[in-house]
Amino acid sequence: MKLLKLICGFLNNMRSSINFELEISKLNIDNIEYDTLLEAKQKGFADRQIALC
Repeated sequence: MKLLKLICGFLNNMRSSINFELEISKLNIDNIEYDTLLEAKQKGFADRQIALC
């Protein structure tokens, strides 16, 4: 049961990360909001990943 909760939590985190990455991939450096950039950094996205968006 604990393993199932752990797996579900992991999958939810992955889904959230993927959805956020898809969201910021629609932006470019000229139109990204400060709050979105800050959120990306807090979620662990590297500068290089953000720059490629």
